[in-house]
Amino acid sequence: MSTSREDRASNVLWIAEMAARNIQPDIEDVDDPGNAAMLRAWDALTSKIRYLMPRAAASWKPEFQAVLNSSHSMRVEKIAVERKSQLQGFTGVCMACGREERNCRYSIDLAGPFDPWRWLKGADRVSPEYATFINKYEETFSKGFLNCATHRGKLPDVDMGTYVVGETCLRKAKLMYLLQTMVMDRCYAAEREMEAITDEEKHDGNFDGNFELSEQYTVTDEAAADLVQRQDAIELAIADEKRPVPEIETDASFWEVIDEGRNLVSNGDPDRFNQLIRDRAKKMLRGLKRHCSEDERGEDDEEEEGWGSACDDASGEDDDPYHPDERPRSTKRRRTCVVNDAEGDEEEEEEEEEGAQAGAQSGAAGSFSAGTSREQLPRRISSRVPPPSASAMAGMQRAAGNLPSRRATLVSLMELQIRLARQEKHVDAAVCTNAIQTLQELIQRVDELAHSVES
Repeated sequence: MSTSREDRASNVLWIAEMAARNIQPDIEDVDDPGNAAMLRAWDALTSKIRYLMPRAAASWKPEFQAVLNSSHSMRVEKIAVERKSQLQGFTGVCMACGREERNCRYSIDLAGPFDPWRWLKGADRVSPEYATFINKYEETFSKGFLNCATHRGKLPDVDMGTYVVGETCLRKAKLMYLLQTMVMDRCYAAEREMEAITDEEKHDGNFDGNFELSEQYTVTDEAAADLVQRQDAIELAIADEKRPVPEIETDASFWEVIDEGRNLVSNGDPDRFNQLIRDRAKKMLRGLKRHCSEDERGEDDEEEEGWGSACDDASGEDDDPYHPDERPRSTKRRRTCVVNDAEGDEEEEEEEEEGAQAGAQSGAAGSFSAGTSREQLPRRISSRVPPPSASAMAGMQRAAGNLPSRRATLVSLMELQIRLARQEKHVDAAVCTNAIQTLQELIQRVDELAHSVES
């Protein structure tokens, strides 16, 4: 029995919501048609991501590929020419591929660590993987996070530096990042949405602290259609370099903390600021270059923890490097996390503070806590969602009936041009002429792209 793409997307979104609510999917019940459909949808998505990731890559240096794949957060910013040269070390070469470049005016900020391959395993691995990620991610907002960085006089280890790359490498890096974080971002978006639902229910006085175990709160037709559309946009952009790359999903509040750490360590000195983030990027590349060389010699690194590789102090710069696997565990955890390996032989249970066992039981029953017991910095809650593009805003206005179609707009513009000419306002009429020709050109281009997809 065939399943629509939207139905498969809904199943993937349900897996993401379960991860956000700390619910473990029952993958053993293969006789349940709904469960079987969910697992098929998950396998289809992860297989597609694994297939597309090598095709999204550019001819990068292996160490840049490793740094990019070790990043759970990316920010792309436009920079001035002078600052670009300073961040490149006045070399004029792309930090990703090592080739000379002059045209790109954007920088890439990366933060980690991350292991995309751990997210592409079985559907039962998503919930523990997300619990591990969100516990580390939320530590960025703890009050002691920046104090630790400033005390050491070094950038926080989640900060992987800033990279200046060429236009092609920038495009490819964004596509790779979109693929590797697709599952994680859906989980994070589900958690933010659950928080919003919790706040609304509390405001109405209807919230008793629990959600129905089997109820789907964030899985909607609109969300499924959006996921399908996003997958299509990424795949088309990989296949056709003329296609636009979807916007990167960015958590502004996370990057505000990272920027604050950079400002504190640099004492507000712009030159020192740029030197710090350039040196951190070079350190990451050097460390992972050595790591890649060891892999080429046949060293098996599959048993390494996904949190460790991106935070190794490869250059010896830190006397006491922050290594997530060695860092003292927080005494207050967001949630409990039980990790089972593929064969079920091993089980690792993260230690909780006294009394957390009851919280774990309520989590298994489908409850959800919108807050965290950890003392946190004031935070503007923001989801990792891209800002609305011009096309998206136009589409929403058009769907609401506030904006006419492109061709109707073109006709109206022609009528305005005629009225202005009759009034002998020739300068204004000439502006309309330019706008008409540009709009005609864009409409023709859209038609050509539509025909190329059909063929």
